[in-house]
Amino acid sequence: MKSIRWLLPIFLAIILSLIFTSAVVALPEIETWESYTSGDDSSQNVTGAEWIAQTFTIDPESHSITGIQVRLYRVGSPGTITASIRETTGGTPVGSDLTSGTVDGDTITTALAGGWYSIDFTEYRLDYGEIYAIVVRAEAGDDTNYVVARYDSTGAYADGLMLTSTDGGMAWTPSASSDMMFEVKGKALLDINDGKVFSGYREANDLLFVATYFNTYTPYYPTGEPANYFWIQLRSADGGTVLAQTVCRAWGYKPCSVYLSAEEVAKLTVGTQYRFYIYGNIAETPSYYYTFEWADWLGSDLTMLDLWVLSAARNLAGYYGTDFTTSVGDNEVLNEEGGVIFALGIPQLQYVRPDIFQTVVHIPEYESIEWTNAFEEYTDWEERMGADAVAAFTATGGIVGLSGRDLLAFVLFVAYLGICLAVMSRREGAMSGDPTVMAILAVPLVLLLGIWLRVIPIALMATIAAVATLITVFRFWFSRT
Repeated sequence: MKSIRWLLPIFLAIILSLIFTSAVVALPEIETWESYTSGDDSSQNVTGAEWIAQTFTIDPESHSITGIQVRLYRVGSPGTITASIRETTGGTPVGSDLTSGTVDGDTITTALAGGWYSIDFTEYRLDYGEIYAIVVRAEAGDDTNYVVARYDSTGAYADGLMLTSTDGGMAWTPSASSDMMFEVKGKALLDINDGKVFSGYREANDLLFVATYFNTYTPYYPTGEPANYFWIQLRSADGGTVLAQTVCRAWGYKPCSVYLSAEEVAKLTVGTQYRFYIYGNIAETPSYYYTFEWADWLGSDLTMLDLWVLSAARNLAGYYGTDFTTSVGDNEVLNEEGGVIFALGIPQLQYVRPDIFQTVVHIPEYESIEWTNAFEEYTDWEERMGADAVAAFTATGGIVGLSGRDLLAFVLFVAYLGICLAVMSRREGAMSGDPTVMAILAVPLVLLLGIWLRVIPIALMATIAAVATLITVFRFWFSRT
């Protein structure tokens, strides 16, 4: 019996390792987005010069396009059929192909009702609210060998329309009442999955919620700062209440977390099916969520967290095509690149679980706060001046092409120069040409009055104060030598 007991921990470790190793997470799958699929009652020939197009609007969120489906039949042997996506201007296709694909037109049905044909594209991201065009042509086709596109002559697709061209796409004629039969296939640019919950991460009875997310949401990706547009949120089971949140710290396929102290955990119930969201704080408010199941609550054994991290790192490696783990002796650990990714996604992980890092990295911490204009240029000078004064400055400023606020700032500056000239022009007395006196006089006029009236940027106030201080120090230093 004793010989069996010592084997149990080994068996348990093997089982847990297999569980986490096999937990390969699926990234966003191909689905149908924009479409118009019924009511076709007419046909349009597509030849070498005769092209057809259908515009569509990206809604309800940005997504990628991986291909389309269109309803076609053929006459003769039209050869290769090319479909592509183009941008539009004024609802008309313009420019070159953004992405494209082909289908063998000689294999298309000859039945007049047509059939649905898939055309795969190189994946391309499409921006929310933008209008794009599907363009279909049979460039080797002629009057006896062509493909025919099915369409609805009384189309009800509100977010686009059919267009035709007789000169190979140089000029287009819209048909406001007609729509092609089409489907747009693509992937979501947001996802969140593989969530787990751990306790005792930094103190007894705290909770650490972790997951992996996918975020390549355009037009902000890849040059914008994701923290400006996306949140990672812990919400109630119905998704209606945000319980805690932090910023999305990086683009791509990455780990994320929300940490709650023991005091904050008091309002939660262990085992509840809370939701973990990636949420876009932008006009279309895109979001995806993961629901924590009972099996995701893994308790206070942080070796389980280690296993989850290493498993997630392997999943990320499969997506990026590069390793994020390495071996140190008999142990698998995060390599330097993987360490940076997980230390950024799960703050303090490199200090709480240093043994899973090849190199303990240091990530600057920052706390998300609501933005205010407390240290920016003030904009409520009207409240300080009163309606009559504001009207007078605005009217006068309009004569010289300035706003009322800018005119008031200019008047203050001129007054400041006047006092400086007056002091500098004195040849005798206590104030005779003394730069220190100039600096002191500038304080109530420029600094205090300018700040109170809120017409000059506070950064400029600080600069003036710094210069005045330097002048004062300069004056007293040389007066003693």
